[in-house]
Amino acid sequence: MRISKAIRQEYDQKRRRVIEERDERVRAAYALSPALRKIDEARKQAIFDLGRARMSEGGEDSLPYVTALERLETERNAELDRLGLPRDLYTPRFACVTCEDTGLVGSATKTLCSCMRQRILRENFSNANLRGDERFENFREDIFPDEKQRRGTAKVRDACAAYAEGFPNEGKGILLYGESGLGKSFLLNCIAHRVIERGYSVLNQTAYKLIADVMGRISARERPDDYTLPDLLIIDDLGTEPAMGDVSVNTLFSLLNERQSLKRPTLFASNLDPARIRALYGERMYSRIVSPRLTTVYELKGADLRLRP
Repeated sequence: MRISKAIRQEYDQKRRRVIEERDERVRAAYALSPALRKIDEARKQAIFDLGRARMSEGGEDSLPYVTALERLETERNAELDRLGLPRDLYTPRFACVTCEDTGLVGSATKTLCSCMRQRILRENFSNANLRGDERFENFREDIFPDEKQRRGTAKVRDACAAYAEGFPNEGKGILLYGESGLGKSFLLNCIAHRVIERGYSVLNQTAYKLIADVMGRISARERPDDYTLPDLLIIDDLGTEPAMGDVSVNTLFSLLNERQSLKRPTLFASNLDPARIRALYGERMYSRIVSPRLTTVYELKGADLRLRP
């Protein structure tokens, strides 16, 4: 993934703003307590003296400086407590504590932080199309009309949670199928949020929008978006995409084939059962979507939950 100039500037500005806010908090604290400023100045000197002692050829004893630092730390905490200020006053409040708003992680070799990968996806695809409240912890068992549907859906929920924890699962995907309103999209969004929390990038797109976008770009003689970029791609409402003969099928096949060769999983949700998927897409595409070697298939059954009061 390439970091655009706009995103790099966005991260630089965000990090600079957080540092400036930290500095302003410290200045305000100094205005309340000149004693706090003196303690911090003494700490800086003690840190300098400690470093010099540890680097000296004669092996100067550093214990007095360590003791002085501990004493000053105690004094500073006491003064902050007296002022009613938090002890993390000096800590910048980064939006991403993993990369500290740099977008990069690692020491010797820098790699993209998950927040940066997700930001690049948003730039490439406008948005990742994730619903913020659709998470495993928000799964409600009281909305099911009967015990059989509750148990069946909870079992699929547990399997999806295990999948998210084990991601990338050697590139293996998931197909959730069943009638409308049974929670297929909800469960895939739950997987998406957990996978993002674990440091991977996710894009959620309906089959209709994916095919329409690809065909629109081709018609305009533009390069289509690269759907192989996300670590996880979710294709919702499989079977609702525009009917363009073999074009739609070939587009989906090429995408899925390339992602599977890269071991980047793809998840599907569809109202179509496997037999109807085979009839609509043909044997070649069917084998890519439903093959036990490549995909785990779960069926959801029951009443439409969206019609519940």
